[in-house]
Amino acid sequence: MSPTAVSRLVWGMAALLGGIAGLLYAPVGIFTPGFMTLTMLVPAFAAAVLGGMTSLPGAFIGGLAIGVVQNLGIYYLGQQLKVPGAAELGVFALLMLVLLIRPQGLLGKEA
Repeated sequence: MSPTAVSRLVWGMAALLGGIAGLLYAPVGIFTPGFMTLTMLVPAFAAAVLGGMTSLPGAFIGGLAIGVVQNLGIYYLGQQLKVPGAAELGVFALLMLVLLIRPQGLLGKEA
């Protein structure tokens, strides 16, 4: 199979999955650029960086870690201590910690 055909297939599959995700999210969420950036894209990118950009299992583990940190941040910092932006604070603190200790991510390979 030629690289061009593989590239087209992968981009087509990505578009299909993105469309399906949009269809599933539309009935329960709102679509504004600011909302999607802060609540969806930044944590997803942070999960990929945490797990390692070259590792799919690492991205999955990073996603779980981000979810746990967001919820703990909301509970302890947001509800108990009344800190605004508690979920994002926890995510970025975890991201900085992992990047300082292991820049390639948890399961990523060194370049």
